[in-house]
Amino acid sequence: MSLSLLVYLSILAGSSLFFLSSLFLGDGDSDHDGADHTMIDHGHGGDHDSGNAFKEIFSIRNIFLFGVGFGAAGSISAVLGQGFIFTTVMASAFGLATARVGFKMVRFFYRREMCTVNSLTYLHGEEGHVTVMIPTGGFGEVVASDGMGQTVFSMAKSSGGETIPVGSRVLVETSEDGVVYVKEIKQLNS
Repeated sequence: MSLSLLVYLSILAGSSLFFLSSLFLGDGDSDHDGADHTMIDHGHGGDHDSGNAFKEIFSIRNIFLFGVGFGAAGSISAVLGQGFIFTTVMASAFGLATARVGFKMVRFFYRREMCTVNSLTYLHGEEGHVTVMIPTGGFGEVVASDGMGQTVFSMAKSSGGETIPVGSRVLVETSEDGVVYVKEIKQLNS
């Protein structure tokens, strides 16, 4: 067994072990707490970088996925007796492809599971509509797109304390404890 094959196999084994561990233990990069405070309509698609694309793309999980692809392709190329440069280029390309596919899959599943208080932060600054009247000082419901292509129905309260009728256009200003605080858009133009 050549030294280069041993190196690629070690990268493959180590990256696989840490990647699988991150699936069960989490990678520390997601904001999902498992609480179900919103209802998300999964019938809508869309793509959005949720605030920090660099952090998402270069998450520890994606680095491990790169290592899995890199180690696998490098091992195969080393067994076939390919040269160092060819092996490194092929391993890098396969590592990038593996990380990209993994990134897309993880993002797809996170979008499907994003039923958390933290997902309400994606509504900040978004426009929505009142679906259940928001009474003076009370709670109603709004529907808005979270910017990731998901339609979110959330408990809502008027940030000014006034009544907001059904069908009114609103701007989500902030959120706290599973409630979004909204302001009627016509008030913003006054």
